[in-house]
Amino acid sequence: MSEMPKRKHIAKYSGLKLKDYIFYALGDVGCCLVFSLNTSMLQNYYTDAMFLNPIFIMVMFVVARIWDAINDPIMGRICDRMKPNRMGKFKRWFIYGGLPLMVASILMFIQLPGTVDVAQREALLGAYFFATITYILFGMCYTAVQIPYGSLASVVTADEKERSKLSIFRAVGGAIGGTPVIILNMFVFWSDENNVQHINYTALWVGVAVLAVCSFIAMFIAYKGNKERVPIKPVPSRSMNWFILQ
Repeated sequence: MSEMPKRKHIAKYSGLKLKDYIFYALGDVGCCLVFSLNTSMLQNYYTDAMFLNPIFIMVMFVVARIWDAINDPIMGRICDRMKPNRMGKFKRWFIYGGLPLMVASILMFIQLPGTVDVAQREALLGAYFFATITYILFGMCYTAVQIPYGSLASVVTADEKERSKLSIFRAVGGAIGGTPVIILNMFVFWSDENNVQHINYTALWVGVAVLAVCSFIAMFIAYKGNKERVPIKPVPSRSMNWFILQ
């Protein structure tokens, strides 16, 4: 594209206002409200409430990261190949992925009856299965939001400076989203006089449920507020190789 048409293109598909940056940042506010649960509280929950073996937890985390390395490009290819509709191309994943992410976040912190022997402080086999399934499900739902979110800026504005500013607002949104979990931590975990760690499960579950719902509300507002201004070329239709994504 020559210089003059390029300038016209940028002028036509740019001109963001403050509200546009805030709507964009709300995507990461929503994501980090639940992702911070994963990074800040989940391991303590697994050891102090579900009594999972620490070695198992470490192996589960590693397996989940390996699956993420496979799942991320698959999700990226799916997102690229889907045609835009009335919900947009990228911002619709705030709904498509955000709603399952809210559910998965709550499921991770649910203690199913019969999976834990509280008296013996021991996890039964069902606890290991449930923890693995819900943890991997959470990661997949999180990917379903984050991968399209990473491409959203390219259709919100054609101006590189505005895209850079969107990135800054996104970082601020992530920091805001991660703050409530720090507060929740203070009400959930405590130690007795023998330095034994305890957990207030009621406060934990209510807090997680509230943050998960707020997460989806933030993503829903981000979906409604973001406008995909920049037209994009359709991705050529090719068969998908699930092992080597073209």
